[in-house]
Amino acid sequence: MKDIYKKLEELGITLPAAPAKGGVYKPVLKEGNLLYVSGMGCTKDGKPVFQGKVGKECTLEIGQQAAKICAINALAALNDYLGDLNKIKRLIKTLAFVSSDPGFSQQHLVANGCSQFLSDLFGTDEGVGVRSAIGVAQLPGNIPVEIEFIFEM
Repeated sequence: MKDIYKKLEELGITLPAAPAKGGVYKPVLKEGNLLYVSGMGCTKDGKPVFQGKVGKECTLEIGQQAAKICAINALAALNDYLGDLNKIKRLIKTLAFVSSDPGFSQQHLVANGCSQFLSDLFGTDEGVGVRSAIGVAQLPGNIPVEIEFIFEM
């Protein structure tokens, strides 16, 4: 079995503190052997790393970086909740919300920033789940990407 912390180190990733809640909700909820992770944005220390719409203020590449940050923040929330990321068996699903300029239609490619990172971290089987990516008019704090997750323990 892989040590997720060692793999994070190999990928040059340092887990931040779990993001502070922005409202009345649970960051992580366990039901049976599933872990539901609330929508995570591309923030660091409570502030947006990127702002604006993908296809306007943000390029596709910035959107992909934002999606990766969402995944890192999800792992931070899971680490805070579980105390050990090695308890995670696999990714089940991601749902990516991309704040998009009206003419932008590559939300699926933005979501690849998250998906590729989780594949690199957990492996091509355990790190790749089902996925949806949709364009939205606006996200909290004017962030370009927010992603929610379901993991299996």
